[in-house]
Amino acid sequence: MYHVGGHATAPSGTSGNGILAAGVAGGELSYNLVHDNGANTNTRGGPAGVWAYRSDRIIIQFNEVYNIRPVPDQGVGCDWAAYDP
Repeated sequence: MYHVGGHATAPSGTSGNGILAAGVAGGELSYNLVHDNGANTNTRGGPAGVWAYRSDRIIIQFNEVYNIRPVPDQGVGCDWAAYDP
């Protein structure tokens, strides 16, 4: 998963994520490559490369995540993360 830019005015944590397991009860996120996401996001609380949101019993393993970040010199937003279990 790559080049998911996101939206500058999206609600916090909802835009520019890579792989998101939301409300999952038991699952696995493995062997994924996520990179160069979140560039246009300017809100707090995200995005993340691999994220299990309001889920339980999720296995996250053997993934590679890099370049989860805003456009350089954008000067706003925070919390770009590789993993958010």
